[in-house]
Amino acid sequence: MASIRGAFGGAQIKGSIGSTTFQQGTSGTIIRSRTVPVNPNTPGQVKVRAAMAQSSSDWTNVLTAAQRSGWADYALTTPLPNRFGESINVGGRQMYLRSNVARLFLDLTSIPDAPATPGVATPVLPTMTGDTSSGIEIQNVLPTIATDQLVIGRISPPVSQAKNFFKAPFTLDTVLTDASTFPVEVKPAVEVSIGQRYFYAFRTFDIDGKVSEEVIVRVDITA
Repeated sequence: MASIRGAFGGAQIKGSIGSTTFQQGTSGTIIRSRTVPVNPNTPGQVKVRAAMAQSSSDWTNVLTAAQRSGWADYALTTPLPNRFGESINVGGRQMYLRSNVARLFLDLTSIPDAPATPGVATPVLPTMTGDTSSGIEIQNVLPTIATDQLVIGRISPPVSQAKNFFKAPFTLDTVLTDASTFPVEVKPAVEVSIGQRYFYAFRTFDIDGKVSEEVIVRVDITA
């Protein structure tokens, strides 16, 4: 579904309408034919769908009314960016899923109580390198990962270095904790080679349920 800002005709559009997809590039709106998403039904896809279903069920059947109210209050005081970078408020259920689907995917205990204070987690910023001799590595992250904090990294397939944007699919590759020893090796699905570009998406999860915005890092294989 497309998101439209402004009057249609002079609007900014992101997403798909029928067989046409709209993207915002540095030079304006980019229009291309819509690509049918690939759905190979991999074990990872099956597991994330199960985590989504479990979190949705827990929201309805496990959380108390007070806990659901707490997530609604947290969502009201913690706006998130939409496709245009504008701040919007989502519902309490969406905020609960945002905090817990990834935890269930990783076989961790979900967090039933909303964060006590507004705001999202501070993102951890990685330094990454890539070459044909050492592959792709996460050299370090700043700030240091706190106790009980998770940093989840997902990698794109290799693309041309002419590509400056990447939306999907990302594949879960790395889970970092305060016990991680750097450098951390990243394992793409194919062998790295000169001319490839990878996009790596990171999100930070605090123990109180706060989740950072996504940080995307580009890694070029040039040597």
